[in-house]
Amino acid sequence: MPEDESQKLWKGQEDEALTMLSRGEMCSRARFFEKEGVWLFRGVIAVTLLIVPAYIFRSMTEHNAWQIFSLGLILAVWCRFVWEFRKGPQQKDVSEPCLLFVRRTLEGKRKGALLIRRGILLVAVAMFSGWLGGGPLEGARAWGIASPAIQKFLAGPGYFLLTAPILVFCWFAFWRMGRKAEKEMAKLDQET
Repeated sequence: MPEDESQKLWKGQEDEALTMLSRGEMCSRARFFEKEGVWLFRGVIAVTLLIVPAYIFRSMTEHNAWQIFSLGLILAVWCRFVWEFRKGPQQKDVSEPCLLFVRRTLEGKRKGALLIRRGILLVAVAMFSGWLGGGPLEGARAWGIASPAIQKFLAGPGYFLLTAPILVFCWFAFWRMGRKAEKEMAKLDQET
């Protein structure tokens, strides 16, 4: 019993520390989220300028229907992701309280994590269709990889055994990010 009481006391103090944010701490958090949004926006634009032309070129030179479908699906997922950034990074209005901006940013993070998780499922479909079309094997041959062991690995189920855990890990990482944003929003709601 004494251990349970001490654990409850410890957890209660931890929750108190997380919810008791001063006005200055909330505004510094808002400034951090604002800067983070600017850098994320710049990164998405830079990656888009690199990836989209490469995928369009590759889909124009491809003759395999499965490969074209795979490239088109990945391009569509990326364009849907970029569409969320069409208004630019979230910025705090001068008259907007820091608490509302932090809450709005956390809601955006939660929605973004959900969007990315849905996109990961579509990327898995695109990878499967690319594998049906022989994409990994064709890519290895284009790069001059002539090793029979690597070609056998890419032609068989080994390709999925390698990439599936990566996609599952990413899916759960973004699930966790969304849950964290939800918990932080709930704590902000309790505080106000």
